[in-house]
Amino acid sequence: MKYVLVLNKEKNKIEKVEVSKFDKESELQDIIKKHPEVLSIPTNGSIVPLVKEFPTSTGQVDLIAFDEGGRIYIIETKLQRNYDKRKALAQLIEYASQIAMHDTFEDFKEKIHREVGKTLEKIVEERFEGGHEQILERLKTAFDREDFALVLVMDELDAPLKDMILFLNRHSDLSIIGVELRRFVLDEKTEVFVPTVVGVEIPKKRDKSKPPITLEEFIERYSQARLGKIAERIIQSFRSAEEMFDDVRLVPKPQYLTLRIRNGEIEIYIKADPGGDHGVWVKNRDLYEAIKQIGDNLGLETNIPTDDTTSAKIIKFNGINGLKRAVDKLDRLIEELVNVRAEMG
Repeated sequence: MKYVLVLNKEKNKIEKVEVSKFDKESELQDIIKKHPEVLSIPTNGSIVPLVKEFPTSTGQVDLIAFDEGGRIYIIETKLQRNYDKRKALAQLIEYASQIAMHDTFEDFKEKIHREVGKTLEKIVEERFEGGHEQILERLKTAFDREDFALVLVMDELDAPLKDMILFLNRHSDLSIIGVELRRFVLDEKTEVFVPTVVGVEIPKKRDKSKPPITLEEFIERYSQARLGKIAERIIQSFRSAEEMFDDVRLVPKPQYLTLRIRNGEIEIYIKADPGGDHGVWVKNRDLYEAIKQIGDNLGLETNIPTDDTTSAKIIKFNGINGLKRAVDKLDRLIEELVNVRAEMG
């Protein structure tokens, strides 16, 4: 839509108002932050902006919001004239994956508190006088189930980008929404916003009942592959590390167990599928070399990426054979990972 037609009753004539471009992405972000209803996307009750520039290990999300049903919205804004459509959706998906893979709900709350200066509990309580405790519980459930809506907002969505959004929705469990937001300035006091929403046309057959795996379920899955003893040893090592070291936590996710060291700066991933990809992820480039050396000393496969990524899998023990080799050295691996971080402060 390049223009709108406005009836001026005083002059008794139709006036043609051309679309007004946003000068900067920050203008688009500010409009959504102050007036999220301009998005016109399906929500469960009011949508509430939480924080701009939400930090992840690979960059900052433009805006995080939620609705009364507890669903979390990861919102990115782009202007048509300065974006690469091949990267716009990839960046949005990347941010969602970093939150899902590396943050717990407690991490999520802590980042909001740090960025906004208010706790999530306080924000919800101020926004909803009644039922805020239920909304908080819904938020936690949605976060644990990775029930995120990925929203890309632009001043113009071209046809190939719309096709990409529809395709990804049709062939994945992702929920991606594109919003084309056009602005028309009528006068100094009045602006008109016309949103066009793409991506809600595809009905989703989504299973939102995926809580974090229990330790019993983890053992059961490994037992089906006759690896129950290995699962028990992994859990024992993780639990012992929790008791022995500060800032080390066992964090179950729907499809894996994670041992998180120093708020997830270092993480050991063990998939619930013993034949899957297991290893040590690091979110600090300064630690890459030291952790690679630990892996090399233990006879495990290691790799340091050649690009400038700030999050990478440095130690790998993929598949059943790789996992068996690593389990025999797991206690020592954990201890050295904790110590290398402590030595660097």
